[in-house]
Amino acid sequence: MVRMLNIGLNISLVITVLLTMIGGIIPDIDVLFGHRKLLHNVFATSLFALMMYIVTILLVRKTGLLIISPFYSSLAIMLGMLSHIFLDMLTVRGVALLYPLTTFRVRILRLRARDPYANKVIELLSATIIAYIILSTKYIYP
Repeated sequence: MVRMLNIGLNISLVITVLLTMIGGIIPDIDVLFGHRKLLHNVFATSLFALMMYIVTILLVRKTGLLIISPFYSSLAIMLGMLSHIFLDMLTVRGVALLYPLTTFRVRILRLRARDPYANKVIELLSATIIAYIILSTKYIYP
């Protein structure tokens, strides 16, 4: 039997945001193993999303408590990782999006990672998107 956690704070939203933030950090773990290859690709993203899905299912089975659905937990990890990868694709270095099939690096723009103006624009855009998502969650969560 699965029961929903019912408290005043929307804990599902908080966990979703935290998982998205964790997903945004995961790709940079590969700095020790060939940066922007090992974890900056669609295969690693899919693998982490699948692992999060399985972990969430196991937690629900063990506790009998559904705090966040397996779909939303895996989606949060995936969106965090994909947003990180997308932002790295805007840089001069780009990313090996299909690694290990190919080491070809995808670049959309040729921004410098340390360009203060580009970083401010990206920060403002990110804050706007996050605010929009938080304000529109009534359509996602009951």
